[in-house]
Amino acid sequence: MTPEIKEEIAAKKPEILAFLKAAKIPT
Repeated sequence: MTPEIKEEIAAKKPEILAFLKAAKIPT
């Protein structure tokens, strides 16, 4: 993975975690 992709994932991680919690998917 390129650094740009890693940065994008890091920036979106809180959103992804919040989405998973809202969907009640075990993390």
